[in-house]
Amino acid sequence: MLGVLVLSALAARGIVLFGLMPMMSAVGMAQKVEVGLRLVILWGGLRGAISLALALAVLEHPAVPPEVKRLVSTLVTAFVLFTLFVNGLTLRPLIRALGIDRLSAVDRILRGRAIAHSLGTVEHRLNAAGDQYRIDVVARQNLTEHYTRRLQESESAIDADNLLSKEERSRAALVAAARREQALHLQHYRERIVSGRIVRNLVAQAYHLEDGARSEGHDGYELAARRELAFPLEFRLSIEVHRRFGWQGWLAGALGDRLEALLVGRATTHSLLQFAENRIPEMLGPEAAKSLRKVLEQRLEAIEGTLSALQLQYGEFVEKMQVQYLERAALRIEHAEYLRLFNEAVISREVLRELLGDLRTRWHGASRRPSLDTQLSAMALLLKVPLFQGLETAVLESVAAVLKPRFVLPGEKLIRKGEKGQEMFFIASGALEVAVTGQPRRLGSGDFFGELALLTQAPRTADVTALGFGELLVMTASDFSQLLARNQELNTHIAETARLRLARS
Repeated sequence: MLGVLVLSALAARGIVLFGLMPMMSAVGMAQKVEVGLRLVILWGGLRGAISLALALAVLEHPAVPPEVKRLVSTLVTAFVLFTLFVNGLTLRPLIRALGIDRLSAVDRILRGRAIAHSLGTVEHRLNAAGDQYRIDVVARQNLTEHYTRRLQESESAIDADNLLSKEERSRAALVAAARREQALHLQHYRERIVSGRIVRNLVAQAYHLEDGARSEGHDGYELAARRELAFPLEFRLSIEVHRRFGWQGWLAGALGDRLEALLVGRATTHSLLQFAENRIPEMLGPEAAKSLRKVLEQRLEAIEGTLSALQLQYGEFVEKMQVQYLERAALRIEHAEYLRLFNEAVISREVLRELLGDLRTRWHGASRRPSLDTQLSAMALLLKVPLFQGLETAVLESVAAVLKPRFVLPGEKLIRKGEKGQEMFFIASGALEVAVTGQPRRLGSGDFFGELALLTQAPRTADVTALGFGELLVMTASDFSQLLARNQELNTHIAETARLRLARS
């Protein structure tokens, strides 16, 4: 029975690793995993505390017969011991046999380059250190000769660098940039520039960039970079909750998180460009550095475009965020300066404690993110539409009662050609494009659209797509008819606009 249990466990893991995972990789839901790594995962499925805890739960259950309890406890204990003493003790030989523990060609070259770079730096600074510590000239010369020999050996050992293809160098540069990005995000967190919630997502995205670069090179890295700017499920859920229930808190928080992540991403990408300029040429050559810079510049352009779309909509919030980041940087510099003065014995420990206490108070204020006002109440948006300005308050309130605010995303299609019209839209802020025949038309703040289908009962005549973030007011067909019946001025204006648009069509 123990043999059946072990084989069943291996078979279950095998179905997932060699059946489900390749299918997920084929449809783009998971990264490709090499066969050797999958074999290690298959054999390395060690079981211990959790399995025993589950077995104890069976033993404590009064409804389980005693003979079943004995069988479960015996089998689980034996299974756990088998995984620990058979799988566990043979896992390292399996890894060694498959060659997974050996460095790849790229990693071997990087190792050699790192040794050569470090030895060169040591040799260059050795004389300065000898002067500082008054080291005897003979001893200094012997040590210098030792490092010179090691440097020559290291340089001769990396002659195989010429064997690396251009693609391998480029891929290694992308992987190095992704690793550097992970380190920068963690550094921002340690320096209290970014909150833990934001940095978790940023580090996870950097891991996806590394995985994409390892498996697919440029294409994998760029795909991960595009996914980084896509709207995650949580963001879309917050929009759906707002549309259905009118709750703005979740949406405001999601917008704030996205803005903060974009600001950090932009700063990090600038740092990566410097990394590509200063570090990659000496490690992987100028061609790899040039290729990496091109990819990073494209990524930075995409980030800037996405950030600009939000900045147009919430410029005041973005400005406050940037000022807050600058304030945090100033506090970090101030903290480092206090520590330097203490280490140089300029100030006492008591003075340092007092200074750091004041600094903590200011850190607390700088850590609170400014609030984001989405201004998605119907009345607030109504006042932005010129069509409704000048109406009496009672009329505005009656109009606002039948209008529903809607937050739209860049690229979101609000109207599709050929569908039956059920709603009319008023633009409080943002820009949209109407895909009419010939030159597409753009609509902006204060415009309205969708009235033709309601007036004529004909299908929609064009697609309407949001060009950026926007705030709309939506009115249903029945409310539209009642509104026009109550207000002759609005009726005349909307009818005239519809006539002109119909004539153009």
